Amino acid sequence: MDKTKETGTDKLLSRQFIHSLSRSVPNEQTQGIYFLLDGKRVVYVGQSKSVRARIGNHLSSTSKTFDSYWMIEIKSAEDLNLTEARYIDALQPKYNKAMPNVGVVSEFLINSQCDYSPTEIRNTIETSGIYPSYRLHGVNYYDKSCLDLFPTLRPWRIRQLQRSKEMEAS
Repeated sequence: MDKTKETGTDKLLSRQFIHSLSRSVPNEQTQGIYFLLDGKRVVYVGQSKSVRARIGNHLSSTSKTFDSYWMIEIKSAEDLNLTEARYIDALQPKYNKAMPNVGVVSEFLINSQCDYSPTEIRNTIETSGIYPSYRLHGVNYYDKSCLDLFPTLRPWRIRQLQRSKEMEAS
């Protein structure tokens, strides 16, 4: 029977070791932004009001491959979405598929709600002087105010967006 000797590096990359690290987050209620890493590459950026519990969730799932994590404590809950969005925009992690709710809308969402091509959407928005707030995996995210440029948005979507704006205002 061939047994592979576990090296120090193997131990550092093991899920059990990473799981023990998740207990080193200061306490259950530490909130902040966390980064899942595969080697030296950030593969996912997330946020949680309980980073320790969220890291534990990732460890018990096999949907994301990572070997370590790092976190930044964020005291203000209001800053979580914006900080996460900035890191996602800068790092372009492969497992992040969308931006957090920071008042932006993707060009794909606009396209799914109106009769414009992606190129027409991008040109219409940028010709009006609005440029992407963020970009993730080649998809532009614009400030929600750009929706006013598209009068053919389906009525149900307009009502949904108006309710969303009203909730943000209150």
